Amino acid sequence: MDRGTIRQRGVAVLFGLVALLIVITHAFAPISIQPDAAFDDGLFLTLARRFANGNWFGTYYFLTLHKGNGYSIFLALGSWLGLPVSLAHGLFHAAACLTFAAVIRRVTGSTALGIAVLLALAMVPVLAMASGLRVLRDAIYSGQTLFLFAAVIWLLFRGRAPDMAGRGIGAGALLGWLWLTREEGLWVLPTLALLFLAFPLVRTGADGGARAPARLAATGLALVWFGLGFALVFGAYSGINRLAYGSWTTVAIKEASFERALGALYSVEDGDRVAYVPVSRATRMRIYAVSPAFAALKPYLDPPGAPLWVNGCPHYATGCDDMAGGWFHVAFLFAVKGLGQHETLEQAKAYYRRVADEVEAACTDGRLTCRRMLSNAVPRLAPDFVETLPRRIIGALRKVTMIDWGPVSGGPSTGTPVEIAEALTFLNRPPMVPTLEQMQKVVLEAQFIGPDATPLVMRLVDAAGAAIPATLEPLPPPPGRPGPPPPGEQLLRITATCPLAACWIDVTQKDRQITRLRLWDLMSAGSRVRTPEGSFRISKMLVDGAGTLGDVRYRTSQMIRSGLAAAMPFVLPPLAAIGVLACLVGLVLAALARRLPFSLLIALSLGLGVVTRLTILILGDAAGLPIADAYVMPACFLTAVSAPLALYGCWSAARALKARRAGVI
Repeated sequence: MDRGTIRQRGVAVLFGLVALLIVITHAFAPISIQPDAAFDDGLFLTLARRFANGNWFGTYYFLTLHKGNGYSIFLALGSWLGLPVSLAHGLFHAAACLTFAAVIRRVTGSTALGIAVLLALAMVPVLAMASGLRVLRDAIYSGQTLFLFAAVIWLLFRGRAPDMAGRGIGAGALLGWLWLTREEGLWVLPTLALLFLAFPLVRTGADGGARAPARLAATGLALVWFGLGFALVFGAYSGINRLAYGSWTTVAIKEASFERALGALYSVEDGDRVAYVPVSRATRMRIYAVSPAFAALKPYLDPPGAPLWVNGCPHYATGCDDMAGGWFHVAFLFAVKGLGQHETLEQAKAYYRRVADEVEAACTDGRLTCRRMLSNAVPRLAPDFVETLPRRIIGALRKVTMIDWGPVSGGPSTGTPVEIAEALTFLNRPPMVPTLEQMQKVVLEAQFIGPDATPLVMRLVDAAGAAIPATLEPLPPPPGRPGPPPPGEQLLRITATCPLAACWIDVTQKDRQITRLRLWDLMSAGSRVRTPEGSFRISKMLVDGAGTLGDVRYRTSQMIRSGLAAAMPFVLPPLAAIGVLACLVGLVLAALARRLPFSLLIALSLGLGVVTRLTILILGDAAGLPIADAYVMPACFLTAVSAPLALYGCWSAARALKARRAGVI
C-alpha cells in the first residue's frame, strides 16, 4: 500500500471519527419537548404528523402556512425512518459539516485545510446547547446553510463538466428548501451573489484555464441551472398548496396582503409613538375610528382588563403593557382568526386587503397622519437606534463569538402527559428532559470523604432554594469492603418524591455549601465533585426503582458540550479577529498578484453572510424582535469556518504574488 493510499484512508478515518463525535454529542443531548407551544414546537409537530400521514399539511387552519414548513417535512422523514429526532438532528448536522469540509478539500486541493474546516465546524456546540435542544427549525437551519454553500461552491468549481445541470438544480433545490424553512432567507443572497459575481476572477476549477469570456459564460450557465432548481422546488410547493388550499402562497407571513396591512398599520403616526411597540394602544384607538375592518378586531386586540400579548416584557420595558414588535403581527393574525375571517387563506387575504385599503384611504385624505417605511414587514425602528447602534453591534458580536450564550442543558419539557406521549411516539422517543410536573420517587446514596468529621447536611430543594420534604439517613459501610473505611468518610441516603428537572441536592457542612446539583443533571454530568472540604460522590441514584446514574452516552455528550461551551469564548473571538485580518491582508496581496484565490473568495463570501445576518438581527432587535441565541447559530458556524479559509487564502495570495514577481505567472 503506497503512502498516498495510507494518507487518504487516514483522512477518511479522521473525518469519520469527527462525524461520530458530532452525532454522539447531539443524539444523547436530552431535548426539551414542548408540544403545547402552539406557535413553535407544537406547530411543527402538528404539521409534520399531517405530512407523515400523506395528507400534505392536512385540513387548512390559520397556522398551516403561516411559517415555513421545511422543518416539518424533515420531521416527517425522520419519523418515517424510525430515527429519534435528536439522532436525526445529529446525523444531518454531521453530514452538513462533512460535506462542506470535503468540498473545501477538493476545491483547494488542501487536505490540511479540509481538516481545519471540519474541526472548526465541529467545535461550535450551539446546536447541542439549550438554544438548539428543542423541536424547532433552528436545529437544521445551520446545516441547510452549510449544504447550500457547499453545493454552490462545488457547482462553480466544476464549471461546464457534464454533470452541471444536476449540480445546479440540486444547489437550487437546497436554496428552495432553506427558503421554505425560515422567513428571512434573503440573508444568504449577498453571499451567493458575491460567489457568482466574483468567481470568474478565480482561475481555478474545470474552467480555470479558459479565457475570461468563457469563464463568464460558464458561471452564467451555472446560475441558470441554479435558478431552475430553486424555481422547481418553489413552484412545486406553491402548486401543491394551490391544489390543497386554493392559494399559491408558500409562507403566509410573507404574503403580500398581510405585509401590506401591517405596513399600513405601522405607518400611522397619530397617537403615542412608543419604542419597540409598532402600533401603540393610543394609535390603535385612532385607527379603530377610521377603519371598520380594524375596529372589528378591537375585542381581540384590546379587550377589557389586562393587556394581551405582552410576551415582549422580558426583553423591552415598553412591552410589559403593550404589544412589542415581535408579537404584534401574531396578535393581528390571531385577532383575524378570532373574528372568523381566517377559515381559508383567501378569506384572510381579502380581510387583510380591506384593512389596508381603509387605513391607506384614511392616510391619503388626512384623517390619519402616516409615514411609510421602506419595508412593510419591518416595524419602525426605536428612536434611539443610532445612539444605541454601537451597543447593539457589540452585543451581536458577543453572541456570534459565544461570549454571551445560554445554558448547555435544555430546559424542562412542557405539555400534558397525553401531548408529550404523542410527541414522543412520533419523534421515536429521543432523550427528553422531564417536565416540572413529572413527580418521581428518587433515592440517592452519597459518599463524602474529607478531613472534617462534622456531619454533612444533605437536603433537596427547589429552584428558589425552598426545602422539599425528604428522608435522610446514615448508611453503614458496605458489606465485604476490603480494608478499613477512608478517614473522614460519611455515607448517607436521601429519599424523596420530586420532579427531576426542578429538584436540586444541596450539601453543606458547617454552613458552607459543598455542592448543589440538579438531579436531572446527575444522569449526564457525572456524580463526583471535588471541593476544598473534600470529595463528594453520588454512588447510587434510583428513579422510580430504576438505576439511572451516569449513563456513559449522556455523560460523553455532556462532557463534550460543556467543554466546548467553556472554551468557545476564548477561541472564537481571536479566531474571528484573525479571520478578518487575514481577509484584509489577503485582498491586498490578491490585488497585487492580480489573482484571487478561491479560498479567499469563499472566506469573504461567508464573512459577508455573517455581516448580513447580524445586520438583519440588529434591525429586528431595534424594531422589537429580540436577538435569540437560535437566530445567531448559522453565523456562529460561518464565523468559525471563515478564519481557516481566510488564512489559507492569504497564504495562497502571497504565493501568487511571489510567483508573479519571479515571472512564473
